Amino acid sequence: MEQISQVKGEATELAGNINLAPSWDLFIFLFFAVCVGYSLLLGKAKISGIMLSTYVALAIANESGNFLYNYFNKSSYGASTSIFTFKTVLFGLIILFFTLKNENIKMGEVTRGLMGTIMSVVYGFFSAGLILTSVASFMSDIQRAAIYKQSNLAAHMMQFRFIWLIIPIAFIVFFSFTKKETK
Repeated sequence: MEQISQVKGEATELAGNINLAPSWDLFIFLFFAVCVGYSLLLGKAKISGIMLSTYVALAIANESGNFLYNYFNKSSYGASTSIFTFKTVLFGLIILFFTLKNENIKMGEVTRGLMGTIMSVVYGFFSAGLILTSVASFMSDIQRAAIYKQSNLAAHMMQFRFIWLIIPIAFIVFFSFTKKETK
């Protein structure tokens, strides 16, 4: 009986040392996992369309987000929201709009087999990085600094933001030259 209570005490002590609190790193890893899984379900053609929609949304949200935010805050439609929230919602709505609008447009032939799976995973991975760094770019410097203190991964992702913007385009070009499998 004494051994059982000792084991219970050790288990309670061990469980007390495990921190299961959500963190930015956990969020980033889960976001990447969800995007890669989603890209496997959709396939290369559709995830390419989503990636291009993300570029369009990034350009529109960055270039017109401040103007639209000021317009809606001055009009009767304005609600008390931050510029970050406004730009993030605008970014998401534009991605959703272009993804649904271009549902029937295919980005080249669908490659099946191992190469198609690899392409889907790569596109999903880089789409996740592109989306996360795009949303982080809408934050103020103070907000980003607060997240960087909590997550080295987020700091490194934003440090190499240029790569997250360029690499997806390079992979789209590279994979467009790969040999398509015959049906």
